[in-house]
Amino acid sequence: MEQIPETKDDTLSSLADVVAMVPHRMGFHPQNSLVLVLVDADGRWFATARQDWREETPPGRLCEWVEDVACDADHVLVGLYGPRQEARDLLMVVTVCVENVARGWVMHPDGWDEAVPPGRWVEHPLEEVWASPAQLECWSEGSTPGDQPPAHPLVPAWEGARGRDWRRSLEQAREQLPQDTPASMSDTWGLVAWDHVLGEVSEALEAGAEIPWEALLEPLAVAVLGLNSPTVRDSMFVGALVGPRPATPEIAATQGPWRDDWWDEQKGRLLTDTEMGTRVLLGEFDAPPRTAAGTALRVVLEEMVEQSPPDCAAHMLCLLSWMDWAMGRGSMAAAGLERALALTPGHPFATLLLSFVDTGTVPRWLRRGYRPLP
Repeated sequence: MEQIPETKDDTLSSLADVVAMVPHRMGFHPQNSLVLVLVDADGRWFATARQDWREETPPGRLCEWVEDVACDADHVLVGLYGPRQEARDLLMVVTVCVENVARGWVMHPDGWDEAVPPGRWVEHPLEEVWASPAQLECWSEGSTPGDQPPAHPLVPAWEGARGRDWRRSLEQAREQLPQDTPASMSDTWGLVAWDHVLGEVSEALEAGAEIPWEALLEPLAVAVLGLNSPTVRDSMFVGALVGPRPATPEIAATQGPWRDDWWDEQKGRLLTDTEMGTRVLLGEFDAPPRTAAGTALRVVLEEMVEQSPPDCAAHMLCLLSWMDWAMGRGSMAAAGLERALALTPGHPFATLLLSFVDTGTVPRWLRRGYRPLP
């Protein structure tokens, strides 16, 4: 285990405490997990990763994975969640084999231990760790006794005149968008509807005014049904979360995804098949989030999930859950994705995101204090 300055050691110790006690804030179901926190030379936490482990898993294989993930970090914090002695043994192997491990801990059913350096253990009783459950997100069922992960709050289904008008608008939109409508035409209608709805909602939010839902019922219906199009979903996913292109031609010319013709090249393609989509999913997209547009999208999704048909509601829950996860609300994201799968079993995007939420790297571009590369 490496030697680190005393002040940085204090920082890493505090960070280890936080990570050990709130694993779901990173989007991880911690039972039988090996968690890595990657820290740069200045002590900043810039990424996280998780891997399954079992008692029968060869330690050498896990050490190879740790070395591969940790190669870009100056310091690595290693956490093991599972049976106490087995986790302790594996942690000792990892700290010996991987040079830049700065601190490690074990969380087990009876409490947790911290190794600083190997051989020096500090016990923390379970009651102390979970003394303030209101301040922590709940662990998933099977990890520790307690409530289920919190679901994202949604607006209840509309009733009365608004509910009747909304159902009528949905029927009219279905008549306008029959199944034999060319994909390019339905995509255009869906994107135009979303652009109109998000613009109106953004203006209302900025002005501190009530959102005119009644006046938006017709474009909302087209926008909601438009989510059955992968092109429309991808536009919502990338366009509402990622900042605008650089203004200067010099920057645009040096960043491939920012080329003037880039957006046109990607139309009609699935998000996970594009360079931009892959970079966004992996947290490697160097651009700040579009806060205003993202807020408007979140407000619309919260309002419309309960108003929408099951297939469209599942798409909305996927988008909402991705935003929750990217903002550090991992258990809330998982609950939303599981609900999407309950509405539409086998939903491919929900399945993809649920596995990614549980095992992926937290997006650096939405991490607090993160600045894009120059």
